Amino acid sequence: MGTFRDGDFFYDYDCAEMLCCIQPLGVPWHKEKGDDHFLFVTTFIGLCWDIPAKLVSLPEEKRLKFREHVRHFLDDFQCCPCHLLDVEKIHGSLCHVTFVYMDRRSRLPSLSNFVSSFHNNEVISRHPPHSMMTDLTWWFQKLNVAGISRALCP
Repeated sequence: MGTFRDGDFFYDYDCAEMLCCIQPLGVPWHKEKGDDHFLFVTTFIGLCWDIPAKLVSLPEEKRLKFREHVRHFLDDFQCCPCHLLDVEKIHGSLCHVTFVYMDRRSRLPSLSNFVSSFHNNEVISRHPPHSMMTDLTWWFQKLNVAGISRALCP
């Protein structure tokens, strides 16, 4: 039985001791990105972790936020050119989401290819290709569905 108690559970270390151990790794630990004590169901790095059920999901608020990002991109750039930063933002959001929506990764290459077509030029604007807009429409439809989770099993 561990020295540190959290409700009905005992641990060999507490949160402060754990943070001290990982400090040499240089991993930033933000108070608002996790909990100040151990929980079996918790939101960390923008994902909901259910350890007993071995599931990870996108919190509802986050799912709606990402869905709105996709909707805004589709609305804003259906007929207009966009800048590199616009594409990088939506691409980064969807990369984060694919940790839960793993089967959706096949819908990211069109965004990656479009990002690379800018050659790091943040000034120019380009019209998004039809393939990318089709993939974003598909993402929007998938993000309309609540309650998607991923099993944390090998």
